[in-house]
Amino acid sequence: MRHHDRGGSAGNCNDPFPSADDHELRCWLVEPYNVPLKYFKANRDALQQRIRLIPYLYTNARIAYDEGISLMYPLYYDFPNEEMAYASDLYGDYSQYMLGSEIMVAPIVK
Repeated sequence: MRHHDRGGSAGNCNDPFPSADDHELRCWLVEPYNVPLKYFKANRDALQQRIRLIPYLYTNARIAYDEGISLMYPLYYDFPNEEMAYASDLYGDYSQYMLGSEIMVAPIVK
């Protein structure tokens, strides 16, 4: 999970000793709690879901380490006889993958 830092990690924002002018005009922190209420609720829900996933991610990361199979892997590992498990392309069509052994991810890429 990442919050976009709006440039705080690059350029003048990454300077450990920025001038006050550069820092004030171009750099600011991402504060998921310091937003309008409708966004705060969405941010809070996403952060709480992330916390609930920690045991699952930890367990599957350990399995990945022990077995040498990435935490994220293609569908055809689990579904080798399904033609659509091989269908992903460079344009983002059918971009599903597995995240650990129990979660199938279907990102929105267009």
